[in-house]
Amino acid sequence: MNNKFNKHFLKFILSISVPLVVPSISYGSQKSDSLVTVLKNAREDTNMVNTLLSLYNEIQFSNPEEALELSKKGLALSEKITYFSGKITFERMLGLSLFYKGEYVASREHNKKSLDLCKETGDKIGMAKAILNLASIEHYQGRLDKALELDQQSLKILEDAGEKQVRAKALNNIGVLHRALENYDKALEYFFKSLALKQELGDQQSIGNTYDNIAGVYDEQKKYDKAKEFLEKALMIREKISDKRGLADSYINIGINYFHRNKNEDALNFLLKGINLSEEVQNKKATGEACQYIGQLYINKNDFKKAVFYYEKGLELGKQIGSKEIMRDNYKNIALAYTGMKNFEKAYQAVSDYSDIKDSLLTDEKNKALVEMETKYDTEKKEKEITLLNKDKQINEANVKRQKQQKNFLIAAVIMFLILSLMSFNRFYIKKKANKQLELANNELSGALHNLRTTQTQLIQQEKMASLGQLTAGIAHEIQNPLNFVNNFSEVSNELADELVQNISEDERKEIVSALKKNLEKINHHGKRADSIVKNMLEHSRAGTGEKQLTDINQLCEEFLQLSYHGMRANYPDFNCTFEKVIDPSFPKLNIVSQDISRVILNLFNNAFYAVREKAGEQIAVDENYNPNVTFVISSVNNIISIRIKDNGKGIPKKIRTKIFEPFFTTKPTGKGTGLGLSLSYDIIKAHGGNIRVEGEEGKGAEFIISLPVS
Repeated sequence: MNNKFNKHFLKFILSISVPLVVPSISYGSQKSDSLVTVLKNAREDTNMVNTLLSLYNEIQFSNPEEALELSKKGLALSEKITYFSGKITFERMLGLSLFYKGEYVASREHNKKSLDLCKETGDKIGMAKAILNLASIEHYQGRLDKALELDQQSLKILEDAGEKQVRAKALNNIGVLHRALENYDKALEYFFKSLALKQELGDQQSIGNTYDNIAGVYDEQKKYDKAKEFLEKALMIREKISDKRGLADSYINIGINYFHRNKNEDALNFLLKGINLSEEVQNKKATGEACQYIGQLYINKNDFKKAVFYYEKGLELGKQIGSKEIMRDNYKNIALAYTGMKNFEKAYQAVSDYSDIKDSLLTDEKNKALVEMETKYDTEKKEKEITLLNKDKQINEANVKRQKQQKNFLIAAVIMFLILSLMSFNRFYIKKKANKQLELANNELSGALHNLRTTQTQLIQQEKMASLGQLTAGIAHEIQNPLNFVNNFSEVSNELADELVQNISEDERKEIVSALKKNLEKINHHGKRADSIVKNMLEHSRAGTGEKQLTDINQLCEEFLQLSYHGMRANYPDFNCTFEKVIDPSFPKLNIVSQDISRVILNLFNNAFYAVREKAGEQIAVDENYNPNVTFVISSVNNIISIRIKDNGKGIPKKIRTKIFEPFFTTKPTGKGTGLGLSLSYDIIKAHGGNIRVEGEEGKGAEFIISLPVS
């Protein structure tokens, strides 16, 4: 009884005291502004409802908040003037606007109302549209199988009705679901079916959107050239029809395509172009997604400051549109960027924020599930009340039966109340437990971060000491040669000095003095050679001032080739290896931090000798003629010095080539390497404005190529 009264009372209030407020703002386009002008002078009739619908369709993407208000006003006016068709449409439009805001429970309720009204009137197309909206809700809540079932139900209705425009949308939605389920062949099948219908209808804007979807499938299949082909088709259409929102999407999608193909400069240009246009059309979601890719591109350039700028911009947009997923991803990226800047305090703060938002998302999912359960209970309860009201006559004729039903209903209500009370208590307990776990996790994270910094410092020092140890062994062998020369020439000179004091002729005296002078020159030469070796060791072992100085790269490479080889020989006396070198003495000196570059060169030579020695140990039973060989070549092209260090060892498998420059990754047995040598080398070369990469074929050796600018 109360429900009936409330319903009629609400309708009465709407009819006498809720005036329709016509929008008084400008939406920025000629069509939308002209519609606002029409509304100002319009009467409250079906024409006003249809004008509100046209304005809603015009601004639903560019101004979603105002579109939501328009859908509420359109629904209120349709109910006031008892315009049944308008009520059906605006129930669905209100559900759509709530869907865009992420309010899925309320969105489902309005779409179901629209669906029920369509069933009453036999409006098949309206039914199909409402079902498509319900499928989208299921999709975004992760129930993909249920979403697919609803989309196919809608498609069947549209096929029976012979409708094409909405059917194209249904086919597209099914393609999107198959893409999410990674059924890529099925996804393409439905996208191309949708495309054919849209081309038949001449709907250029929708054709561009479908090209984007097709490109998305090829992108996920890593068929980037094929994806680019469809992205460019979408771009051409959008340029032709001046679809700014679509153009912004095209620029961003093409930028992402270039990003996947490692064409970083092209990717950056298109992404920046897309951001500017998406900001103009107020597409905050697209802008936020593009910011993440731009941030990654600047990370690749080691420009962490700009990376932080775009990540924080994406974070702010995520906050504005209430997307916790975008906020979560940007906090994670900000932490990585600040780590690259060595700003561990801000990195830790970003990690903490990331942890908070991640836990918040988990809590939101639990709350949504609880709200859905409560809504389901309320709906079932209302349906039971309606059923009871419709059976008033039967209840009056059978009082005993009515009392029994009321009693059963009361028992069920009590049971449901107890269940809900237990659920509320359980939710409180889970939340309290989660907060406690979060506090413990934060404490553990703080301790782990401190331990990570300490361990990182120790491992880097360990890597340097390991390098120094091998260098010292090489020096011990290498310095022995000049010392032997010094000793031998000293002994000979001593004998010549004894002869000089004897009674000899003037010619003999001159000959002895000349020989003594030559011996002293050789002693001086080999003494300086020993001094140079010791200085190199000292420079290599020092932490360094970080100051650059002009250095002869030919001499540096030659010295550390010898030191690395003799270091290996010191540890493995039976080890033999041939090595070749190709240098050009005319090369200009490089302005570098010599002790840092020497560490890189020594590390690469050590790895090369290790690789050939390891292969030699395995090849004895296979090929006794295997000859370990290490080659280094120094060349110059366009003011870029190239240093190539090549071995004929076992080579590096393709599947791990992208990982070898990562910290702590090593192919050596446990205890034989820290996994920091190549990582430190990579950082040193990048700090000098250069590049380091690896080539070669598995089983036939590896070649590391260092590129350094001359100035």
